Amino acid sequence: MRRLFLVLPLLLSATPAPSAAPDLLRVAVLSDFNGSYGSLTSPPALNSSLRRIINTWKPDFVLSAGDLIAGQKASLTDANVRGM
Repeated sequence: MRRLFLVLPLLLSATPAPSAAPDLLRVAVLSDFNGSYGSLTSPPALNSSLRRIINTWKPDFVLSAGDLIAGQKASLTDANVRGM
């Protein structure tokens, strides 16, 4: 979780490079933005970051490389794991 907040300001402060060629494919890749163990929601910064990435960088694709939930804690209930 902390990594998201440390890396996003660096990414979002970068100026997007102008397209060098019309056939250039722009891809944004995000990962590891799960909340705390058992969290059923994403961190609030995720939505605003996604909007900013999409509106500023205008990628052709936004890919998620995974780690969307933090369900590996043994004390989580079955209902909580299903909810994630």
